[in-house]
Amino acid sequence: MEIDKPTNHGILIEVEGVDGSGKTTFINNFRSELNKTGITNAVFKNHLGMESPFWNSFVKTRSQLDEKGLKISDDASRVLQTAEFLMFTRFVLPELLINNQVVLADRYSIAKRVDSKVSLDGKTGSAELMLDVADDIKKPDIIFYLRVTAETAWKRLAGKVSKDWKENLNILSTAVYYYDHIMAETPNVVVLDSETEQKDIQVIALREFREKYPHLFKP
Repeated sequence: MEIDKPTNHGILIEVEGVDGSGKTTFINNFRSELNKTGITNAVFKNHLGMESPFWNSFVKTRSQLDEKGLKISDDASRVLQTAEFLMFTRFVLPELLINNQVVLADRYSIAKRVDSKVSLDGKTGSAELMLDVADDIKKPDIIFYLRVTAETAWKRLAGKVSKDWKENLNILSTAVYYYDHIMAETPNVVVLDSETEQKDIQVIALREFREKYPHLFKP
């Protein structure tokens, strides 16, 4: 698999997978492995605590609709969240890439496409169209896709409680389906079997990363 050379100071690693695929555990372990080699890095969520007028608008609108017994449409919700993501990629991410050798993104643009398709029954929504026309989005230099069955993910998520958490086994199955299809058409993807032990996944991921970017590692 040929991976494009990064065009700026840092390397952007995208970590993808459904909820319960082990992304957070993977990132924490991968950070530790990179630290052992002397590579500095940063882990971020899409908004990174950034004050976002788009996200504030989403929360305010949802609250106002809730008071009236209504709800914001799935498409409108994705649009507001995607607007926040675009703001992040243009103003926050460039600074992270300048100041860090490696930036790990816990879900990135592909997750937004999957979420859109799941919430809209496979149809292309406004959020996806926004991503398609925003040709200045930083493309990841490498993507680690933690592939897991919906059943395994659901077992791992058992007991998770959150007011806004609306997933179930059927939604997870649909998300896995779209992830598999989108990833098959996406360049620079390394598929990791998240059904196996994390230590085995780390060995494969670090080997792939070292092979693609040997200049980052000390002899």
